[in-house]
Parts: sequence; C-alpha cells; structure tokens
Amino acid sequence: MFSVRFLPLIFLLLASILIQPRSFAGDNRALFIANCSSCHGKGGEGGKGPALRKEGLLRTVSHEYFTRTMTFGRPLLGCPSFRDRLSSDEMSGIAAHIKSWQEGEEIVAPAHEVKPSYTERGERHFMLCGGCHGTEGEGAMSPPLLDPGLLSSISDPEIRAVIMWGRPGTPMKGYLKGMGGLAALSPEEIDELISYIRYRQNKLK
Repeated sequence: MFSVRFLPLIFLLLASILIQPRSFAGDNRALFIANCSSCHGKGGEGGKGPALRKEGLLRTVSHEYFTRTMTFGRPLLGCPSFRDRLSSDEMSGIAAHIKSWQEGEEIVAPAHEVKPSYTERGERHFMLCGGCHGTEGEGAMSPPLLDPGLLSSISDPEIRAVIMWGRPGTPMKGYLKGMGGLAALSPEEIDELISYIRYRQNKLK
C-alpha cells in the first residue's frame, strides 16, 4: 500500500529531473553591464575606458587579474575600486564574463616570482618602455605602467608574458629575440626589468 510519507521523496526526485541547473551566464552579463559598461561598453568594446574585448589582453592575463582589478581599481585612469560595492562572487562572475570573450589560447610564461630590486640594467630596460608608457611609467600613448592598481592586479608571470610575447593585435611587440620589440632581451634581462618595476611599485607606497 502506498504511504503518504513517501511523497516528499517523490517530489524531490521529480524536482531533480525537471528543474535544470541554473546558468549564471546571464547574471554575469547583467553584472558587467550594470557596473562596467558605462566606461567599457556593453560588449567590452571600450568607450570612456579602454576596450576589454581584446585578444591581446584576454590571452595574457588570468581570471584573477580581473577580480584584482575590480578590487584595487586603476587610480591613475580614474577607475574606482569595487570592493565596497560588489561581493567576491559578483566580481568573479564579471571576470568570468570578460574571459568568456577570449577566443585564442592563453599566452603563458615561466611562473616564478622575482624579488623587487634596483639595478642599473633593470632601469635601462625600463627606459625601453618610456616611448609608449612614459619615461616615469606615468602613461603616454599607452596606459601607465606604474599605476598602483595595475601593479597590485598583475602577477609577475603575467608581466613576463606581456614583455616576452607582446600583446597580439596591439602595437606592443614582444622583447624576446625575433618578436619585433625595440630590443631583444634575454629571459634573465626580462626578470631584471620586472624586478625594477616591482622596486618602483614599492616606492609608490
């Protein structure tokens, strides 16, 4: 004989079959539009702020780069921090939406970290960046390199990937031999440059 005490179990089984898992893709897009589109465009095409839907950017940085960017902002570019407006889950959702635009494979570089330090050679390599990013990293025809928000958001391997391989589809060429940059730097020289950038970051504090 059927017992009514089995009804809750039957309802649970039916629910697991009939109710599809929720997709958060629409929520992530809505969060992006609500918080980012006024500067970066609804499709990431850019506007008052730079375009985000660029393979050269998307392929050289991680999901975490975007969540950290929302956490720290970009003080020199007028981009605010969202740490008091959005939860970590919401920032992660926006980052996932941005990364969903990526079409090519991620460009990776050796993952080791460097110790911030001053060397004359590191400073000399930094001057190679000055034509586009300003002699003091303040920005010129390209964004500032010594923006506290940028340097708090980008990891050493991500900086290394950009310096080594450049940013595809942009004027930024890689500095490894054969990549077309203003100079050909060895991996050791690139690490010296990153160490100098981190040294300058500490001087900003």
